[in-house]
Amino acid sequence: MTNPETKDQKTNKDEDRRRYLPWWWHFLLFVSLMVGMVFVGFNWGLAEGFIGILLIAIPVSYWVIRLCMIGVEKAFYGKVTTTRRDLWPPALVGSLEGLMYPVAFLVDETGLVGVWLVIKTAGQWAPNFGVNITTRREEMYSHRSFDRFLIGNALRIIFSVATFVAMKVFVLEVWLWR
Repeated sequence: MTNPETKDQKTNKDEDRRRYLPWWWHFLLFVSLMVGMVFVGFNWGLAEGFIGILLIAIPVSYWVIRLCMIGVEKAFYGKVTTTRRDLWPPALVGSLEGLMYPVAFLVDETGLVGVWLVIKTAGQWAPNFGVNITTRREEMYSHRSFDRFLIGNALRIIFSVATFVAMKVFVLEVWLWR
């Protein structure tokens, strides 16, 4: 006879399912990491080096930024508050930014990054625009949410600059001089 799950155990499993993205998302990131390592490791050429570094940087930066944001949420709220519904948009946008920002830096179009950040900030600001925040607690949570948004963007820019530097150093310096 199997032991049926208690209501609390079932609730905890449901919460965990909602708190993390599915396994296949992380598997895709892992595959990206492995393919990037093959591209960089075999030293095929300049284009493969750029692609390889991007394929490595996207999953690594995603995982590190996600862990940092979990820490920020615990510091701000005392627990992890996001659910899967809340995780998909930042995961997809952040992954695309992991591709877009280093390429923009590489082709010296950093203005595109600035325009994108303005659009994102305006979109984040719009839900609170003209809203009458009635309590101090609601105001505090609204401000903390925006602070989390800024911290996540700052981390994405830091990783994008690091990716850009890796492209410049390892690809342009190493492969052009071999």
